Amino acid sequence: MKHNAVTEELSDRELAALHVRFVVPMAVAAMLRGEEPMDDVSEYMINDILDNLEPDTALICIALCAQRVAAHAAHTAIGCAAAAEADRIVNEYGSVWLAHEAGRMAMDDAALRAHLSHIPEDIESLGDLLMAVGAELTEETHAIPAILCDILGAQAHVHREKAEIELERHGLSDRELPELSPGANVIRFPGRRF
Repeated sequence: MKHNAVTEELSDRELAALHVRFVVPMAVAAMLRGEEPMDDVSEYMINDILDNLEPDTALICIALCAQRVAAHAAHTAIGCAAAAEADRIVNEYGSVWLAHEAGRMAMDDAALRAHLSHIPEDIESLGDLLMAVGAELTEETHAIPAILCDILGAQAHVHREKAEIELERHGLSDRELPELSPGANVIRFPGRRF
């Protein structure tokens, strides 16, 4: 998977296929509309389902949920940033995931490495954005979106760790940041890939 500034959007059919494949985004949408309660049972259900997903699948599922939740924070800059990141992730990973799920895609080692190597960074950034959105939405009128942001953000961070472990297990974690000279006054951040 190439990370670049221009990502082709999924078709409506592909987006619908992703929503149908996952239960959590549909449940989150129902909770945000007030059609389903946000209680201990629903929190357990969300956590249980997400816990059992592989990191690449969890990334897409959480991003689909983040699209819905971020709409409730569209009045904030961090809400807009979360929506943009969720859209990018869904568009960038969604078509690859659908093709792989349908057995229409065979990746060579280089393509697989490129695709999988960015998952930890992407899921971490999405988790950080969701936690920030949840902190912004502390008002009583935004209680459900704030709770969902906390749950989804925490799950994203758990799956970041799982993704790192999977990359190491498959020998794909050879991406290292360049070494800095001793005493350099620079803080290294993962940064955006172009």
